[in-house]
Amino acid sequence: MVLHVASSPMTITYIDVRFLVHATEDPEKTVKAVRNILPTESIDDVTFKMHSLQGHYGNPILLFQTRIVKQVATALAQDLFTRLEEPHSEMKAEEPPLPRPGKDVYLRFDKQAAFEGKLQSSHADPIHLHIRFKRLKAKDVKERCQEL
Repeated sequence: MVLHVASSPMTITYIDVRFLVHATEDPEKTVKAVRNILPTESIDDVTFKMHSLQGHYGNPILLFQTRIVKQVATALAQDLFTRLEEPHSEMKAEEPPLPRPGKDVYLRFDKQAAFEGKLQSSHADPIHLHIRFKRLKAKDVKERCQEL
């Protein structure tokens, strides 16, 4: 699957998904919440690596991360952009323009909302998505994201 901007194809190089699970959270429920924001046809293709970390006061923290590539990444990006609800547009006012010069888009979603299957912008302990585009100028990536 390839997204199109005018006459130039938009291909997603990869999407990195990263989130923390604190000692007070259930890792299985948190992973389930993250999987809720992924397209159902892509869930089986996504596996997370887990790393154990230690918080400031010695609290255990788990870091989960994965890199989604190829057609699965493109399908996920298209699904995310089409499912973004109007409240997520507040991100545009609070943050710099969506893509930075390196053709990257960063999205942060609320874990609790994701558990309910909703995409809601969050800056407090979010699910981080880093979307990397290729074959486009940064302004074209921004236009396509806004268009979707």
